[in-house]
Amino acid sequence: MMLHKDTRLVQQNFARYCRTGGKIQIPGVLPERIPYYRKMLSTVIDETLISAFPLANGLIDSKEWADAVENFFSLHDCSAYQVWKIADEFRQFLIVDKKELFQKYPVLHDLLLFEWTEMDLFNTPDTVPVPIKGSSKFFGCTYLMNTEIRILQLSFPIHLQKAASLSDADRGIYIVLALRNPESKFVEFIAISVFHAWLLEQIIQKQSIHTILHKSENIFNQKSTEIRIQLISFVNHFTNLLFIKST
Repeated sequence: MMLHKDTRLVQQNFARYCRTGGKIQIPGVLPERIPYYRKMLSTVIDETLISAFPLANGLIDSKEWADAVENFFSLHDCSAYQVWKIADEFRQFLIVDKKELFQKYPVLHDLLLFEWTEMDLFNTPDTVPVPIKGSSKFFGCTYLMNTEIRILQLSFPIHLQKAASLSDADRGIYIVLALRNPESKFVEFIAISVFHAWLLEQIIQKQSIHTILHKSENIFNQKSTEIRIQLISFVNHFTNLLFIKST
């Protein structure tokens, strides 16, 4: 049923007030009561973001955090219809509109990505593991791969140390595998090598084991026998977490 244009206008004005706090007159609403609605909604947004980014919230000065949330609430037109996805829009809003925060807190970019990845993996609907091409010939059985993973390239070792203790001296290249444990459904973060990250990307792209071995010989300048040993060791190490034997 279509709303009457006056009803729609009242809703739009009310929503605009709740976001910006600007003076507005809405028929039937007492001026002294309307601020409570804005306070309630802004509190919901703030608590949602604190829950999504507890580490970032602890790193940033409380006033800077409050200003960032207020600006986000007032200025950003959210497209997410699920409350938990607002967190990623906040993260992207900060990257574009709050560059000064990243200058003051160089680790913040990694920290936001780290925490958002955990929330995203935890809330993403279950997916079906996919077969690894050529695994039956290489390992003697078919392996399935857990697709609920992310490969993160970080500039700071936030998975190993507290963010507040890190400085420019710790800056580097850190590859982290984020995955949702198939059994517990909890999200785990594991440091991996560049080779293992590349290997996973090839499997995700559905390259066959034969193709992966051939390409890795050229890229990493290693003999196929050495690469085979590393590949077997990697799969064995992560069996039941990343790789699942097909029955």
